[in-house]
Amino acid sequence: MATRATTHILRALLPPACLMLAGCLVAERSGTLPILTMTTVQLYYHNPAMRPAQLGGGRCSEEHVFPVERTIAGTQMPIYDALWFLIRGDLTDEERQAGFQTAFPLRGLELRGAVLEDGLLTVEFDDPYRQTCGGVCRVKLLRAQVEKTARQFPGVESVRILPQDVFQP
Repeated sequence: MATRATTHILRALLPPACLMLAGCLVAERSGTLPILTMTTVQLYYHNPAMRPAQLGGGRCSEEHVFPVERTIAGTQMPIYDALWFLIRGDLTDEERQAGFQTAFPLRGLELRGAVLEDGLLTVEFDDPYRQTCGGVCRVKLLRAQVEKTARQFPGVESVRILPQDVFQP
């Protein structure tokens, strides 16, 4: 049986999507911890070291955005969860030494939702401090990280990011 402190620690460690699931809520009320299944996702980050600029696209190209694997709690909202982990920007020391880099996390940036309908994934962010704006190169790479992470999932044919002023130079 889980203690109240354990439940609060679990709440802090799990992505928000898991806490919205009925199983997690029922488990919290009953005082037992849910049995979680794990799933592997790819989070896409910038790595200019993996493809020399002379091969095309320059260092600001989507071609310089590559996956790293993460094992996360399996939920009914894997796209949301993967994007939530992406914008946390938690690269390991090994990944940083291999050349991976990111501007995430961005102060105040929150993922509000991810809805897939007819192949179009609509991802909504809240960026109260306009941290997703900036130079063309930076914004292009941030947007590519979000889009590539989202496109790994079956059924995602295109990605629309809202509001329209996020990830814009």
